[in-house]
Amino acid sequence: LMTQSNPVADAINSIMVDLAFNVPKYLGEVQYITISGLLGAVMDADVPMTSTLGTNVFCRNSTQGVVTRGLGAWDAATNSLTFEICADLEIETDRSLGALFYFRNPTVAQASPSNILVRGRGSVYLPNTPVVKPGTAVEGVPQGADPLKAVYWFNTRKIGQQTPLAEQLNVITLTLQPNVLVPAGTKVTVSGLFGAIVANPTILAASPAAGNNGHQKFCVGATAARGAWSGSSASLILTVCAGQSLLKDTEYRLTFGVTNPSQYQESPDVSIQASNGVVVPVALMIRDPASLVGVEFGSSPLRIEVPTFVTRVVSQSTPLSSASNEILVELISNVDMDTATVTVSGLLDSKPCTDPVEISMVQNTTAPHPQKTVNNALTLWEEADGILKFVLSGLVSSSGYRFSFNVRNPPAATRAEIVEIDFTVAASGTNGVGDAVRDVTMPEAVMTKLAGEARGVAGGQDPRVVVVEDDPQAGFWNGTGTRDGAATCGDGYMDSGEECDDGDVTSGDGCSSSCKCEDSPCSIRLGVSSPLSSAVAGMPAGSILELEPGTYSTDNHCYLIFKTGIQIKAVAEGVVFDCSSCANAALVLAAANVLFEGVEFRGLSVMSSSGEVAKRRSLKFTDCTFSGSERDEQAGLHITGADMTITLVTCTVKSNKGGGGAF
Repeated sequence: LMTQSNPVADAINSIMVDLAFNVPKYLGEVQYITISGLLGAVMDADVPMTSTLGTNVFCRNSTQGVVTRGLGAWDAATNSLTFEICADLEIETDRSLGALFYFRNPTVAQASPSNILVRGRGSVYLPNTPVVKPGTAVEGVPQGADPLKAVYWFNTRKIGQQTPLAEQLNVITLTLQPNVLVPAGTKVTVSGLFGAIVANPTILAASPAAGNNGHQKFCVGATAARGAWSGSSASLILTVCAGQSLLKDTEYRLTFGVTNPSQYQESPDVSIQASNGVVVPVALMIRDPASLVGVEFGSSPLRIEVPTFVTRVVSQSTPLSSASNEILVELISNVDMDTATVTVSGLLDSKPCTDPVEISMVQNTTAPHPQKTVNNALTLWEEADGILKFVLSGLVSSSGYRFSFNVRNPPAATRAEIVEIDFTVAASGTNGVGDAVRDVTMPEAVMTKLAGEARGVAGGQDPRVVVVEDDPQAGFWNGTGTRDGAATCGDGYMDSGEECDDGDVTSGDGCSSSCKCEDSPCSIRLGVSSPLSSAVAGMPAGSILELEPGTYSTDNHCYLIFKTGIQIKAVAEGVVFDCSSCANAALVLAAANVLFEGVEFRGLSVMSSSGEVAKRRSLKFTDCTFSGSERDEQAGLHITGADMTITLVTCTVKSNKGGGGAF
């Protein structure tokens, strides 16, 4: 069996001859092998040879009797190669003896010679026997493995593109180098450009890379720099102009424009061949494997990507009405964008906490991103439509970006009427440099909304969910981020079996070491370090909570749910509720006979619970002040809901940035 590795004319080639004898060769015997009929092969007189049995199998005897291992003798006159199996070797019957040697292929195309023979002489006589040819393809050349078959070829046949983005104008670059002179009239056909939208005739242009004007070598009729497009076969036919030729071993570069398809696709297999003036068999072109604008293999021809955010997730920190809420957006793009304007929609009824909206970037540990900043000066909030726009520079494909910004939830569960609204994200911008700069548009796409628990509310991470919470669950307290460890008496939180919890296990202060009330009605004293919201929601009706002076400003102070009639009294001047810069303190009224006395609120929202309409709800403020709110469109005292009786006795309601009172 005789097989070659390379069928390209005028190229370095190798032949492997697999021989096996039906008689043994003994030590000291001399055995010669001659292969004849190697027409067109170019070799030196001394031919280096190796074997599958090792490098010292074959020998050559000079006329002076000098034995040289690893050589055979080439006779150019008879186109034959002779080699000796070294005398100091023994080879058993039917032992495979592979002989490998290198040479240069003929300079012209030819079929495999029909009369390649192998014979033996010496200790064993072997008559001339035709070699067996494999008949298999090599490099796509039919019967290319048959010895000394030689074809004309494009030694260089590269193809690449300028952009992989769907529906964009694109530039395809071809680089060709034939191993033979390609005369006028030869048709060079580039096939497999599936999906491309190409004009016919096709205008050819010079490549930006250094090189000759390859585009001028091809004509349609008498017009130079033109090719013919066949849409049915997705092929570009390039005909060498009259009076022109492609020189052997000379590289030619040219480009042509296409419009990319609208859908995602992998790069198709593109092939090249030549016919008429000279025949070059079909061969696959070598695709540029480089990534481009963040798209893997984006430089390969007609590798198409539809720009989008492959990950687009939105969530919120709290569903509580009237609360300051952190919206978290996570995005991963499938393309690079030098500058991107990102649009997030669906933020109806929310109020931004700052103007302009301040957006922060949060490190994403699962898909880290290069450190980037958002230009907050360019951030735009379109309140009527619930749209936020912000500009990001240097969006990198496959990198995770997490943005957060703060809004104020509406003062009641108004979103219950629009729960079907979708949060969407879109982007527009540019990528590329120089002539390759392209506008990039990511169409509006629905975001995935997280549906986990937030502040004890099932599904509360969904930013469509806003609730007036009047029956807090355990997760409500955990959501404040201040409770550590298991529930225990003395931790300040009201738990099952406790009547009170003032944050210690000392008896004699109104709440015993076993968290039982020592007085009737129950009366305890709390300070700014106490989780006031837990005490308010859990203590028995009629309880009195005495507050020490200080500023009450944490999550555990700023959302108070009154399930029973509880009195909250300042023990001295200076008890101030001043919550975030975005939201007022919030009070949910689900009971009667609730009292505040001697307290200053720098903004307070009072909401009725979502329970029975006929349920009695009453609230009294005595010697209280509502002042100092700088929050846009939010009054110092904001009351919303129904079936509530609210009484103010010797209270001061000052005009704030959002007004004094709103009902």
